[in-house]
Amino acid sequence: MPVLIDVPGAVSAARAQAETPCHLSFETIDGFNPIDLNVWGHMALADAQGLLGGDPEWVYTKRAGMRGARPTDVDQPPHETRLPIRLRPESGDWREVVATINRLRTYFADELVDWRRTEAAFWLVAHSAGKVRRIGSLYAGGLSDVTVGDPGTQRLPLILTHPDPDWVGDEWRIPEPVRLSDVGPWTSDDPAHPWPRATAPSSAIGAPTTITVGGDRPSHPVLQVVGPTSGLRFTSVPQRPHWPSMDFRVGPVPEGSTLVVDTSSRRKTVTLDGVPAPQMLLGPRRWGAGILWGIPFTYTVDLDGATLGTSFDMWGRERWRSWR
Repeated sequence: MPVLIDVPGAVSAARAQAETPCHLSFETIDGFNPIDLNVWGHMALADAQGLLGGDPEWVYTKRAGMRGARPTDVDQPPHETRLPIRLRPESGDWREVVATINRLRTYFADELVDWRRTEAAFWLVAHSAGKVRRIGSLYAGGLSDVTVGDPGTQRLPLILTHPDPDWVGDEWRIPEPVRLSDVGPWTSDDPAHPWPRATAPSSAIGAPTTITVGGDRPSHPVLQVVGPTSGLRFTSVPQRPHWPSMDFRVGPVPEGSTLVVDTSSRRKTVTLDGVPAPQMLLGPRRWGAGILWGIPFTYTVDLDGATLGTSFDMWGRERWRSWR
């Protein structure tokens, strides 16, 4: 018989979902083997702590004679989520509770995932109004508080930590990849077109394009270039004073190869055909601070030495402070 996981006072899954449109689940890092807590029972949303995110930490400097201090930096440290759950063996056999605890321990096991690379062992997932947000999680305690031999209902204070404090939402992407046009006098053999109609194009320049990204935290874009190109320059101008812009160059990219630049604030990476290639970064660069949410973001792309097979694409994910 299954062990039901629910909250004190919950009557049915239908009633809980009607009263709480948002529900939670767990997923492995690769997105498989989900545990839907609305199927097992009900999560204690009213008693949960940490779903709205953590508090910032300010860094100050002080000089002699200064009243107060000067703020110099702000950090969003990892935070905890506390999810009280109730285990209820339908048959009254306490061994069902032990089996459920063992299943959860296996699910949360840090030995089964490269958490140094993923910075999490599993996802805590929030579903609301057709939207899904995830936050990387590590198990920190609570399962050991079960009372062995007790056939009744037991309440466990499940504790999770989140090294990356932001919830990750929907993917966003630029309207269309930047490419060379395959029409017009540059590639035409029509005598009506002026010279030099046989000259091949050498640069793909994306006109300043403006996009707006959702969320309520900065989103760090991923850039992809398919060669050939002798070099890419990417610049951005956020439509808000004092927000750092982005300006950097990469290249060259051989024909048929794919260069990916991840501008994440947690780990900036440059790969060529899946192999780390930090040497592809050219000269000084400004990484900025990501793309602001809800504010127009203007970017420009310049691909030198391009052909009709060259393309540029960019995407990222919304980032949120809380679960809904």
